[in-house]
This record gives sequence, structure tokens and C-alpha cells, in this order.
Amino acid sequence: PEVYCNMSLSSASNVFLSLLCFIALSFCLIPFVSCSAGDSSKKFKACVKECITREESPEFHPWLWNLNDECKYRCMWDIEVQRTIEGAKEPLKYFGKWPFLRLFHFQEFFSSLFSLFNIIPHVYVLLQMWELSLNLDIVYGDGEKSSKQMGDQDSGAINEELKRQKWLHSVWRGYAFSAINAWLWSFMFHARDTFFTERMDYFSACFTILYGTYAAFVTIVYPRKPQPAAFNIFLVVILFFARHIYHMHFVKFDYGYNMSVNIALSMGFTIMWIVYAVKKRKQHRSAWKFTIASLGLVLASALEIFDFPPMHDLVDAHALWHLATPPLCYLFYEALLDVVMKRDFVVQSVKSRKDE
Repeated sequence: PEVYCNMSLSSASNVFLSLLCFIALSFCLIPFVSCSAGDSSKKFKACVKECITREESPEFHPWLWNLNDECKYRCMWDIEVQRTIEGAKEPLKYFGKWPFLRLFHFQEFFSSLFSLFNIIPHVYVLLQMWELSLNLDIVYGDGEKSSKQMGDQDSGAINEELKRQKWLHSVWRGYAFSAINAWLWSFMFHARDTFFTERMDYFSACFTILYGTYAAFVTIVYPRKPQPAAFNIFLVVILFFARHIYHMHFVKFDYGYNMSVNIALSMGFTIMWIVYAVKKRKQHRSAWKFTIASLGLVLASALEIFDFPPMHDLVDAHALWHLATPPLCYLFYEALLDVVMKRDFVVQSVKSRKDE
């Protein structure tokens, strides 16, 4: 049975790694361009030029559409309506995006809306960690009682566990706040694509993925207590991010390079949690959630690969990707709270203390 189990795990690992390689290679095939067939056509350029000379500036509204933007939007749809009449089966892309109908002045209404959905699991875990942190001193504060309850006579080990749990809370609170910031910028970018919102969206997303990989690494590699090396690794993370921002902003805003960095970091994050889940599967009943969440995020990324025109000119593959990620993030956080932060133990300990 042990040999069979090892073979099964090995086979599963091979399948999973093959899937990751397929995702990564598929992303490499995506053309990262700033212009597309639609906006580079002579017809579109002529239409925009004529519109600007003919029209007046639009009235003020929340997302600050100017005359140039308004003309681009009108010309895009004038051309697409004409192409549909002529029998075109698929719309052209403009500035790297499919044509979307503006809804409530939002360029991509559903991508913006689903970006807000992604904030919910991060707020949830912050509230859960806040509640757990209030009970940490109760559970671990009395070394003698805690050591008896945990079956460990060494009160020093209990104090070390208290330090570790507080440190882990601070690390993952940082990740949750980083993710909330990233999804807020995603909301604004999809609502109104400008030079500033694009960069804030890309940079915030990259930092969140980078920080998440760091958080996973120090959580798994330093299982006992925070080490000085963990702080040094964080400095490396900051320096790498600063170098990434410099390259993207001052050298070249390279979509392909940015995507490659994000894919590499995401693959590292996913592999670490899969391996961790396999190791913890016997000790913790919730460890499987890490595997499902990680695999689900990999599969959801296929929506970014197999792109398709927006349904009803409103919902495209990218919007559906945003819709798929909140429940997976929630599942990941449930595993983190149960396995890493020992939520059940803390809750039961507090309850038993109150009953004494």
C-alpha cells in the first residue's frame, strides 16, 4: 500500500507539473501588443481625426472622459456595426482589448464589478485573524496551562509558538491588505483605462503575487518561529519589486516581461502549497483545500489563454476569470486558518478556558 501511495502521489505530481508547464507555455504564445488591428486601421484613425475636429468636449462625468476618448469609443462602434452588417463574425481588438459597451460610464463594467467581489475573501480573513489574535494571549499566554493542554511540558516551546503565530498573523495581514489594494486598482483600471490606472493595476498585482510567494515561502520553510533570514528575504523582495518597477516604468512597459514574472511567481506559490498540502494531509483534515484552491487558480487562468469576444459586448474571458477567483481565494484562506493558524485549536482552547 505504501508503494502504491507513493506511485499515486508521484503520478499526480507529474500531471500537475505538466499542467503548470502547459499554462506557462500557452501564456508565452499570447501576443503582448499595445496596438491592435482595429485601432491601427486607417479607417479608425481617419474617423477619430474627423470626430475631434467636428465634436465638442463631452459633459463631465465620474470617469473624466475627454473628447479624444469619446471619439475613439464612437468610431470603434461605428466601425464594428458596419463590419457586422458586412458579415464579420468576430469583432476587432482596439488597443489590445475587445470592444465593450460602456455601462454606467464603465469601460468594462463586469470586470470592474467582479474585481470588487475579489476583495470579499481578503476582508473575511482579516476579520478572522483579528478575532484569532484577540485569543492568542489567552491560549498561549499561560505557559504551564498551555503546555498541559497541548501535551507539551516545555512552556518555552509554547512561548515560541505564540511568537510564531503573531508573526504569521502580521505576514498574512500584509498580504490581505496588498491584495485589497490590487483589486481596488483592478476595479479602477477596468472602469477607466488610463496611463496611471494601467500602471497602478499592473504594479499592484505584481507586488501582491510577489508578496504572496514570499509569505508562502516563509510560512512553509520557517515552520517554528520567525528567523532573521525571513527579514533578509523580504528585503530581497522589495529590491526585486523596485527593479521591476524601474524597468517597466523607465525602460519599457513590457507586457510579456511582466506576464513572465507573474507566471514564474505564481507557479512557485502553487507548487509550494501543493507540496505542503501533501505533507500535511494526514495531520490536518483541511489540508486538501490548499490543493483544490491551487489547482483551481491554475485552471481558472486558462480563461486568460483561451480568450474570446465579450458575450453581449459586456462579459469576456477576463471578466469570468475575475468571477472564478473569489471562491478559490476563500477556500485557500480557510485552509490557511485551519492548518497554519490552528483556528480550531484556538477556538476550542478559549472555550475550555471559559468553562473552567
